[in-house]
Amino acid sequence: MRKIIILAAAALAVSCSSTQTTENTMGSYKEEAKEIISLAKNNGDKAVIRRKALNLMDTAKVLITEFKNKNPKCSNLLDFMINSSQKMTTLSLEQIEHDFHDGGALPKAPEICFEPKELLVHPATVVILTNIKFDKEGKEQIVDELEEVIAHADGVHKY
Repeated sequence: MRKIIILAAAALAVSCSSTQTTENTMGSYKEEAKEIISLAKNNGDKAVIRRKALNLMDTAKVLITEFKNKNPKCSNLLDFMINSSQKMTTLSLEQIEHDFHDGGALPKAPEICFEPKELLVHPATVVILTNIKFDKEGKEQIVDELEEVIAHADGVHKY
């Protein structure tokens, strides 16, 4: 009986540790997004915004992997997203909107699986904007993209 209690306590500690790690990573993700918003609003350097958006995509991959591990039925879609992350940054705004944001190129998956993909799509869109449209309108769109992804992050966090 003592061994069972010890094993149960260890499993609970690992689970709590994993949850804490996810919460910390999600907190970092949202802070990184807010930092990019501030840079865009204050005419920050395009190269810095681009680099930070790429870093945000890396953080998103960690969060998506954690989500996938908790929701294995999402593996097909979320693996596709991770594997497509580099490609996304090279698309036109219309292509990324159609193929990834609206889901035109995505494999079928349960509804629960679609919220986490946004953690990659929006920063990838920011990268595209730094490449093709880094004017006043583009910076406003960067802000919009990242404000939207913060809302998606809160949606992902509840699962």
